[in-house]
Amino acid sequence: MSEQCVALYDFDSEAPDELSLRKGDVIAVIGKGSDSGWWEGVTQDERRGFFPNCFVSSNLQGEQASKFLNKAMVTRSYEPHGDAEMALEVGEIIQICGRGPNGSSYWYGIKETDAQSLTPADCERKKKLFPPTHVTCKLVQAAFEFQQRHPHELSFEQGDVVAVLRRWNDGWWEGTCGGQHGIFPHNYTYPNIAHSVKGQTLFFCNKCKETITEGECEQCVKDSMTTNQMLENLDKWGAGAFPDEKDLCLFEGIELQL
Repeated sequence: MSEQCVALYDFDSEAPDELSLRKGDVIAVIGKGSDSGWWEGVTQDERRGFFPNCFVSSNLQGEQASKFLNKAMVTRSYEPHGDAEMALEVGEIIQICGRGPNGSSYWYGIKETDAQSLTPADCERKKKLFPPTHVTCKLVQAAFEFQQRHPHELSFEQGDVVAVLRRWNDGWWEGTCGGQHGIFPHNYTYPNIAHSVKGQTLFFCNKCKETITEGECEQCVKDSMTTNQMLENLDKWGAGAFPDEKDLCLFEGIELQL
């Protein structure tokens, strides 16, 4: 089955070889195009052409995607305190193997460079503890090569790991890779998937990628509470609970972190 994607927004073609889209259209991808940022595809009604990949959400389900699980990137170096702990250098990729013993806040892991050359049994024996406060799980892995067309874009090769800084709502995300910083089309990448190990709590949230100590993701719970409070304030204003329009404050009852 060919790769497919779904149009997130309307797109009106401006050239004969471009493909007009309407939100919800399903497109079969048949090529990545000669210019970065454009893919070639065929719609269900058999229209064919090029379209901007930032207007679609891909359903990439390749074999590589299933392997990018429980990854972390070191953001702060760390000197181990004993043989059971792992030394960390900024930029290293860690394969998370489990939570520490007896309620420890540390995680077990093995460096990706070592994991690639070891059997699963060897990895289990060689795993060491490291502090999750020194890593980020906000990562994606490049499914395809992307070459920048503008100075503010981020180039990467297939298989590169990108640390995500911001997720813009136009299909382009901001991140760093290989010491470079810029924006990139997120549908050129695979997400970092949190996967439970031996029934343990997920290491990070699959939505926001924040680390999880136990139970629900605290960040997502806070975000949900903020959204609900803003909607409640809007409902109150619509019901006439405020004397006049100037008294509407969406942030009433919300603690702002400035």
